[in-house]
Amino acid sequence: MTAVLLDSVTKIFPRRGAWNLLNPPSPQVDALKGVSLRVEAGEIVGLKGRNGAGKTTLLKIVAGALYADGGTVEVLGHPLPRGEEKIKGRVVYVGPEERSFYFRLTVRQNLKFFLSILPNPVKEDSAKQWEEMFGIGPFLHRRFDSLSTGERQKVALVRAFAMDAPLYLLDEPFRSLDDIGLTCLREILKKFQGQKTVIIASPQEHALLSACTRTETLA
Repeated sequence: MTAVLLDSVTKIFPRRGAWNLLNPPSPQVDALKGVSLRVEAGEIVGLKGRNGAGKTTLLKIVAGALYADGGTVEVLGHPLPRGEEKIKGRVVYVGPEERSFYFRLTVRQNLKFFLSILPNPVKEDSAKQWEEMFGIGPFLHRRFDSLSTGERQKVALVRAFAMDAPLYLLDEPFRSLDDIGLTCLREILKKFQGQKTVIIASPQEHALLSACTRTETLA
C-alpha cells in the first residue's frame, strides 16, 4: 500500500507587502518546484537538503496544514485537500514550533489536554510507556516554558507517539536531543519499520542514514 504519493507538487509563497524605500516587499518564494515522492506503508524515509530546500513545506502539505499550488497529493489513500477530514488524527506532524504547546501549563497538563481532544482520545495510561522511554518523568509537573529546548523536543515526541498514528512526519526530530533521547528515537524508528510510515526531514545526514530505510534529496 502506498502511504504518501506526491506527483509534480509545487508550492509558491507570494510576495508580501507594498513597495516603499524603507521596507521593500518580501520576494516571491518558489518553495517546491515539481516535487514527486512515493512512500510505501512501513517505510522510514529521510528527506535531506539544504535549509530552504522545502522540506518543512513538503511535510506540512502531506499533513494537510498547507495546500499545494500544483500537482497531486494523496495521503493514506485520500487525495488532498478533498480528503483532509479523513486523515485527521491519522497523520502526526512534529515540527520545531514550540508554540504548539501551552507554555503556562505543566507538561502533564499539556499531554492530558492534547491527547484528550483527538478524534480517538488517548487514555493517560497509554502515554506512560513513552514518558518512561524518553525519561520525562522528572519534569512532568514543571511548566512547559521552564523546559530546555531538548526537554521540549522530548515532550513533543512523547505526545506524537502516544497518538499511535499510521503516519508520522518528523521535522528535524534530532534537534537538541541528548544522547539518551537520540538513542531512544533511533530504537523507536527501528521498531516502526514495517509497521508505521515515517518521513523525517533533517539537515543531519548522518542521523538520517542511521535511522531510515532510504533517503531522498530535495534540491
